[in-house]
Amino acid sequence: MHPLALSGSYRLAAGIILGIVFGILLVRSKLAWRQTFADLFTFKNSLIANVFLASIAVGTVIFFCLRHLGIVELNIRPVYFWGAITGGIICGIGLINCKQIPATAVAALATGKFYSIWILIGMLLAMPAVKLISGFLSDTIYSWKAPFTFHQTFAGYASPGMATSWTCAIAIILMFMSYFAFGRRGGGGDE
Repeated sequence: MHPLALSGSYRLAAGIILGIVFGILLVRSKLAWRQTFADLFTFKNSLIANVFLASIAVGTVIFFCLRHLGIVELNIRPVYFWGAITGGIICGIGLINCKQIPATAVAALATGKFYSIWILIGMLLAMPAVKLISGFLSDTIYSWKAPFTFHQTFAGYASPGMATSWTCAIAIILMFMSYFAFGRRGGGGDE
């Protein structure tokens, strides 16, 4: 059993409570609104980029400390180069078209933004599409010789401490670049 693993009713209760708190935070911070994403893509506001990068920097340090204390465990599967590239492209196209991610779409739907139903349906339809594309990639690109069969795990690049340092440093640098590129211009809001 994992150190922080919950089961049964406790797991369900923790999931519901954390989901409600996370949803409230998304709505109050205006991250659930499509306009906030639109402002990011049109270079009017960097709120989402800065929140995302700050959460990576802070979350990486917290996870590293909890792992060092033995509270959480590191469990990383191999990453396949072409799968990561394909998934990133599909995710990016969906994000630009919908201007939402699953968490923000659910939070927007909870506030009465019923257009989010179509976004969630599209995301659900993406699952069979990924399975179909994954099958195609397995039969073609993954069967090619190196470098197309590239895969590496986290341990192949650096120790967890070094990776934590690099991840935090890169996230903070990108956050400052985003801040200076965008400035503190308005953005986001109820539609």
